[in-house]
Amino acid sequence: MKLNRVEERKIENFIRRYTASQISKDQRVDNSSLPAGAPMYYFCRACGQFITALPEAHFSPAPKYCDDCEDLKKEALLDEALRRARA
Repeated sequence: MKLNRVEERKIENFIRRYTASQISKDQRVDNSSLPAGAPMYYFCRACGQFITALPEAHFSPAPKYCDDCEDLKKEALLDEALRRARA
């Protein structure tokens, strides 16, 4: 896949976020271990970085991806970034 310089930079940044989140994976908050009424913590499904904490009773759908990964997904680069990060 031929990518331009900007796309390469975005993928490099993704790999940095992905690697950092893999190192700190055991420091993530486990929502199931929190008491009732505690906020729910959400992490990006692609890179694993913290996105937001929402009240337990929130009604809007929780975000699946951080803003940077959402941009990669819109540009059809997320699969390539994941492939490179896992290599």
